[in-house]
Amino acid sequence: MTMYNKLFFAIAPTPAQKNLLMKFQQCGAHLRQVNPDNLHMTLLYLGPCSDSISAKLITTIDGHQWPKFTVNFDHIDYWHKPKIICVVASAIDVRLASLVDKLTVQCAKLGFDAPKLAFNPHITILRKVRQPLGIPTQFDALLPLSIDATSLNLYHSYSSPNGVQYDLVKAWPLH
Repeated sequence: MTMYNKLFFAIAPTPAQKNLLMKFQQCGAHLRQVNPDNLHMTLLYLGPCSDSISAKLITTIDGHQWPKFTVNFDHIDYWHKPKIICVVASAIDVRLASLVDKLTVQCAKLGFDAPKLAFNPHITILRKVRQPLGIPTQFDALLPLSIDATSLNLYHSYSSPNGVQYDLVKAWPLH
């Protein structure tokens, strides 16, 4: 039995949006930047999962329609406990909230734990930030950033010699 290290649902930015997020990262060039290939907005973290449960999860998600939505990231924030700087959305699109709730319910039916924290739409751009020393004002000129989600993605996360890697397990189109 294969055991994935971590599974999570997320939305990936388009290449153009990824380029803009990389401009945010350049404002903090002296800090640890998230690998551009790993930029995403987590919808639901699931954690370790066996192949058999993963197959049931995919079948469950296959059986649903998932709505399109837009996320409007309108500010930059520093989160002390995880020591990150991220772009954050103040308001949550009702379709996004519904999607996250529906995912949570479907995953709970398969035995996954409910999230410990309330959903807070964000994309981490800088990690291991000990002290933000004031979030750079250059960030303000890059906001707001809107992401129109087109697919719901399931990722497998694992450590490699090159750092954390996120492999796409499956993507579902949003309607």
